[in-house]
Formats: sequence, C-alpha cells, structure tokens
Amino acid sequence: MSKGMQRQLETLAHNLELSVAIFRLLSYLIPGSDWSAVNTGRYDFLGKIITQRPKFLKVLLNVDDALVKKEWSAVLKEQESNVQFLHGLAVLYREQALASSGDSSEGERSWLISTALWSLLISTEVFWDYFSLDRITNRDTGERDTLTSEDQEFLRESILGGILSSHGSLGNRNFVAGQLDEAQVHFHCLDLCRQGEEALIESLREHSLTCKLNPAGKLLSKVRTFADETLDDVCNGIVREAKKISSNPEIIRRLDEGIRKNYEGGIRYIDNFIKLDIPVIRVLRQSLEWYNHWCYDLYVTQQIDRVKQLMKPAIVIAEQLIPLCTKGQAYRPENHALSQHYLFRGFTTDEPQNAVSEYEEALEWNISNDNAKQLLGDAYKSIVMKQLDRAVERAKKNDFSGAFEIMDAVEKQIEDSDASSQERVRSTRAYICFQYANMLADDGRFREALKYAKQTHEIIPDHEVVKKLVDEMKEYAPEEDNLRSLKSAREVLDKERYDQAIKYAAEVSTGSRFHGSACRVQSSAFFHRGMNAANKERFDDAVKDLEHALKLNDDNEDRKVISKQLEILRQNRIGLEVKKAFDSNNWTRAEQILRSELKKNLSQNFKTDLQKYLSMVLNAKAVDLINETKKIEKEFADAINDIMKTVKEQPGVQ
Repeated sequence: MSKGMQRQLETLAHNLELSVAIFRLLSYLIPGSDWSAVNTGRYDFLGKIITQRPKFLKVLLNVDDALVKKEWSAVLKEQESNVQFLHGLAVLYREQALASSGDSSEGERSWLISTALWSLLISTEVFWDYFSLDRITNRDTGERDTLTSEDQEFLRESILGGILSSHGSLGNRNFVAGQLDEAQVHFHCLDLCRQGEEALIESLREHSLTCKLNPAGKLLSKVRTFADETLDDVCNGIVREAKKISSNPEIIRRLDEGIRKNYEGGIRYIDNFIKLDIPVIRVLRQSLEWYNHWCYDLYVTQQIDRVKQLMKPAIVIAEQLIPLCTKGQAYRPENHALSQHYLFRGFTTDEPQNAVSEYEEALEWNISNDNAKQLLGDAYKSIVMKQLDRAVERAKKNDFSGAFEIMDAVEKQIEDSDASSQERVRSTRAYICFQYANMLADDGRFREALKYAKQTHEIIPDHEVVKKLVDEMKEYAPEEDNLRSLKSAREVLDKERYDQAIKYAAEVSTGSRFHGSACRVQSSAFFHRGMNAANKERFDDAVKDLEHALKLNDDNEDRKVISKQLEILRQNRIGLEVKKAFDSNNWTRAEQILRSELKKNLSQNFKTDLQKYLSMVLNAKAVDLINETKKIEKEFADAINDIMKTVKEQPGVQ
C-alpha cells in the first residue's frame, strides 16, 4: 500500500471516529433528540474541540458518561470566554429547542440555555467584533465585507427581535390553546431576560454551563426592555380577552342582581397566567381590581359574608402585587387597587385594632383614599404626618420626584388642619427643596437649583445657610453652560480623551470667570497629547501641541515643566532631521536646519549644542569640499598624464 493511500485511509478513519464522537457528545448534551439525520459538519466547532483533546475523543468513543461529564466540564471551563464557542452552543440549543416539544424537560432546558446565551452574546462587544467579520458578500466584487456599525445595529435588533418575539408569539399561542406548561416555558424565558445579567448567568449555571462574558450595560438594557415590552404585549392581550369574558352580556344577565360584571370568569381566565408564576403588574392589577369591584357590588347588596370569602383569594393576588409596587406613588393605578383592597380588608376584619392598621395601610398606598380617611377618623392626621416622614426618606435616597409627589398629596389633605400641622408640612417642604437644590448644584444644574433655593428661602427667609445657597446659585446660574463644558472637559481628560477635552474646554467663553480653569485644562490636554505624539516620534505634532500648552498655561511651575519638555522635543526633532541629512551626506540641508533653529529664542545650553552640531556639519562639509577638490585635481593630473603618454607614443616624438 502506498504512503499516500495509507494517509487517506488514516484521515478517513479519523473523520469517522470524529463523527461518532460528535454524535455521542450531542446525545450527552441533549439526550432524547434524534441525531441520526444531522450532518456533524454543522457542529464543526465541537469537532475542533474534540480534535484538540485526544483524551476527550477516547472517552467519547468508549461511551463513559461519567468521564464525558468530567471532560466536558473541563472544556466549558477552558472555553467560558470564547464567544465563537459559546455562539456555536447558542445555535445548537436553539435549533434543538425549535425541534423539541416545548413541555419536555429537555425542550425547556434547550429554550432557557439558548435564550440566556443569545441574550448575553448580543450584549457583548467582543461577540460583535468576532461576528462582524466577513458576514456580507459584496455584490460587485464577490468578496466578503466586514459589517459596519449600522449593519451591526440592524442585525442586533433583528436577532433580538427574532429570539424574544418568538417567545411572545409561541407563548401566547400555547396559552390560548390551553397548553399552559408550554406557554410557561416561553414566558419564563422572557421573564429571565428582563431580570438582567446575573439572572441569565445563574440560569446557565443551573444547567451546568458557565460563561464569562462582559455584557455592555447599554446593550443589555435593550434586551431587558425588549423582553419587558414583549411580555407586556402578551399580557395586554390576555387582559383584553379576560375583559371580553367579564363583559359577556349573556352571562351577566344570569348573575345575581347588583353584580355588574362576570368577575369570576375574567378572574379565572387571568388566573391561568398568574399560576405560571410570571409576575406582571398589568395582570395582577386587573385581577385585584375585579376582586375590589366584586366586593363593592356585594357590599352594596349587603352580602358581607361573601365579601369576607373573596378576601382570601384577593389577598393571594395582593401579596404577589405588593413587591412590584412602591408606596407613595398614588398616581399609579396598581397603588389605587392595593389601597382599595386594604380598605376591604379593614372593613371585613372582626378586630377593631386590625381594622385601623388596614385603613392606615390603605392610605400608605393612596393618601387620597377618602373612604379610608372617613373610616380612620381622628387617626387620619397621624397617618398624614407619617407620609411626611416617608417624603423625607425619599429625599434622603435622592428620589425627589417621589418626595414632591407625596408632599403635593399631603398639602391637599391638610388645608383645614391646625397651625402646627401646617407648619410641619412647610418645614418638610423646605427641607426637601433645600436638599434638591444642593443635588442640582452638585450636578451643575444651577438655574434649576436657584429655583428650588428660592422656594426654600420663601419658606424660611431668615436661615443663613439658605441665603448663602441662593447667593451662590445666583452667581453660578449664568455660568451653567460654561461649567458644564468645563466639567465635561475634566471628565474626558481623566479618561485620556485629549481631543474631546480640548474641544469641551474651548467652549467656555472668554468672558467667563472659569475661562482660566478651562485654559489650564486645555493646556494639560495639549501637553499629554503632545507627549503621546512624541512617544510615537511624531515630533512636529508634539512640538505644536506643547507650544499650545505653554501658551495657555499661566502657572510658573507648569510653564517650567512644559518649557523643559518642549526644548527636549525640539532637540529630538532637530536631531532627527539633522541625522537624516547626515545619513544622506546632505550637509547643505543640515546647515540650513541648524542655522534656522539658532535664530529662535533658545536656552544657552541648547544654542551651544546646536553650534557644536553646526561646527561638525561645516567641518564635514569642508572635508567633502577638500576631498572633492583633491579628486578633481587627481582626475586633472591623470588626464594630463594620459595626454602626455599618448603624445609620446606618436612616431618621431622624443
């Protein structure tokens, strides 16, 4: 057998073994799938991994699951940051998820793994660096082009839409068909994506798959937003269908007198989704609102016992809704629903003290709940005062919109209260305005800060700290744009983005009191940019930048540093230019460079060095001239000798 044929047989045998190994690995990763019709070349990324690990190949061929698990764990650890490998796994698991039955454990596992991997990958810049290469064929040249940033964004949106929208459509289709287990898988995937990076990574870890990627916050935010919007669209559809059921006139006609809607039917339909344990405010709120309306109808018809019975399932819904909501945001419909729910809880309890607690809780969720106020009576005033404490807590957490919202609601409620209560409200308003003004000032928003500082001053006009703040904001407000530019310049300077620092600092107007600071920032940016250029031996650019830096800086110590570096750069630049002239024996050019530089205002040491270089150039030039003269003289003498020799060789010449 020839060596060529032997090599062919060995290659064939290796390829067959590799195909068997890939089949075995696929069966291990996703058991229960039919791999018989799969072309193993489609999963070449697995073949490359197996080929690089002979021990892994042997283990797969021997069908030892325990050793396969051990080797595969080592592979995952080794490849946990390899986006190409993780991309291959994402494709593999998504293809199997689409081919599987959604309610099977392996089908659910494939959906979760593929969704988590894809979400992390498309949020990672490194993935797009790899994925963008050679992805588009140029129609004119037939060659593969790299994706532009616009192409990347379009493709990113397409991939994200394809992955998450499919969960929305498939989940909704399963839900409508009553296939709740299958629907739960898709809704769970959407819920997972809206939870963020930690939840995605933990989900992969739960399925024995690790990855170390570095998702960009902005890109990951798009995933979360898209998932949230997709799930919200599905839930809006579920609520619309439930409302149709609740408004069915045929069923309503058969209900007890006084019951306005088919609450039970609507709640039952929505409850199918709630039992999937996917927390969505829109669905939980609708269910709780129907319980509230149902309880009200029963209360009007004096069916108090039935109201008490409805409290048990209503409490279950309320307890799921509460963690998704924030007290004090009375404008939100879910807060209104919770407030009304607590009102009924207080009304149906047999313990008076418990009733007071429930009414207080109702006002915590919606301070404008008039029914709760009436039921509380004198205790209402203390509840209002507690709201002031809540507003202060919001302000301390920099949630000023929430703090002002509570204050607006409280002020409407205490219009007829005693003087001490009104004074407490005014002082709380002053505190919040003062803190907000300080926060705005720290953020460089001086005009808006002045507005709230003045509001504070109107409430407590004799407070020296407040007066000082108003005066400072009056001084800084006209400078807001200049200070914003200066702040931006300093921020990008710290990040070594010198071009932008120069640009932002230049935006500070010459008449500004901060113009000097802006010049110093520009000087620093020019200096560092110039030194970077010098390190790359771009001495012309470096000298120009340091000349700008020197011109913009009025600090004597800084100027000494800049001047010293500038002189060194000039020396380096002159030295480089003279060296080039030296290397080409262009003494005239070297002389021109040195004489031109000596005309400038230079330090004595630098002048002395340049004069030495000029002497060397002139000496070299003189030597060249002497050598050239000697050469010419020699050539002339040689020519005379040749002539004399020729003459002597003529007949008759002695």
